[in-house]
Amino acid sequence: MSVPANHDKAAEPNLTPMLDMVLQLVMFFMLCANFIAEETNAMVKLPDASAARILDKNTGQTIFINLTYPGKDKFGVDQPKTLTFNAGVRKVACSNSLQLQTELENQYKLDEARAQKKPQDRAEWEAGRGRSIVVLRADQRHDYKEINEILAAARAANYRDIQLRAIQLKN
Repeated sequence: MSVPANHDKAAEPNLTPMLDMVLQLVMFFMLCANFIAEETNAMVKLPDASAARILDKNTGQTIFINLTYPGKDKFGVDQPKTLTFNAGVRKVACSNSLQLQTELENQYKLDEARAQKKPQDRAEWEAGRGRSIVVLRADQRHDYKEINEILAAARAANYRDIQLRAIQLKN
């Protein structure tokens, strides 16, 4: 902004729009970090696997199931065993695999109803495509019996694409 040389007042820039933009960016990154944190749980120590693959992002919705092991967290506080179900905005703490199966069945019905709204999505759904993927993140210290119960609950709720999360071993 140009000011005549004989003008008494100094020109001061308006910083309000810049501050608004900075605050919006801060809120955006805080929200993104919050959504990413919901998918993972620091209390889960994943098992090692030599044939681990990266999750394909071109698929439909991903449902995360976290199974933590009881013990102390990094601050020394006792933590109970937890089983959480996270499907986008729905996050539910389940007490056992039967409750998890009920939650998965409800989510399957919601996904099916959403797919029935458009003819092209309905055709994809009936062909077996466009369905949610279930990703199980179970602590490596759990018995396979507990993990198998969760996998059976997901299969009973009509989910066929079920993946176990693991850490890829470095060669």
